[in-house]
Amino acid sequence: MYGLDKSVDFQFLVGKELLQLCIGLYQLILNFTDHVEITVECVIRLTSIDGSIIEISSDNPELSKNLTSLLGSTVESVDVERVGELTLNFSQGYRLAIIDSNEDEESFTITTPDHEVVV
Repeated sequence: MYGLDKSVDFQFLVGKELLQLCIGLYQLILNFTDHVEITVECVIRLTSIDGSIIEISSDNPELSKNLTSLLGSTVESVDVERVGELTLNFSQGYRLAIIDSNEDEESFTITTPDHEVVV
């Protein structure tokens, strides 16, 4: 577990629209506008508009289909709610928590044209 660096200001994600989901066997990639990419190899939790929660593991691609409801949505705000948990709040009311759940390796990577954040 690398941990979530508290000095990183994740506000650069605000205003980014989710354009594409790439679902792999052990990895999920979320591609946003402005060449921002989040590569996920951990547990994520999707909270829908009605409050229902779906926990998705990167090694279970079948459940990743639930993320298609986020396509075309824009990140309205970003929260670091717990140690190792980054939550993206989307314009349509969805919340996506990306959880640093891997003990021995990286859980997720955020890549922009200017820098990379590895958690």
